[in-house]
Amino acid sequence: MENGPAATSAAPQIRDRVLRVLDAHEVGTASAADIARALFISQSHLRRLLRRDGTSLRQLRDEHLATRAVEALHRGEPITVLALELGFSDPRAFRRAFKRWTGSAPSTFSDGQTPPRQSFRRRLSVTRELASAGNR
Repeated sequence: MENGPAATSAAPQIRDRVLRVLDAHEVGTASAADIARALFISQSHLRRLLRRDGTSLRQLRDEHLATRAVEALHRGEPITVLALELGFSDPRAFRRAFKRWTGSAPSTFSDGQTPPRQSFRRRLSVTRELASAGNR
């Protein structure tokens, strides 16, 4: 019984810790090995914990990029500049990824005309809450 609560609380914690490591690195520079090293665990253990949480490193990277993109669009950053900052080869690739993440094109999202997909909105609010709690 003692292992039950620890096992269930470890998975959500790892998700938040990975997002913090991604925040601390320049976009696209944190490899699985870098993240595992920063968390003092092996890569296989990192994958196992993320799988237990129902997510993957790729999903967390996408969430991290989507969150940064949404925040930059709200600040009025141009899509062409944002695409390069987030590591995309060109604005078209960024637009496709953004549409996959949010269900909206970045141009309509930045104009405030189209709200993001409900599931993304929920994830984004949770991510923001966690980020603000970490900054306290």
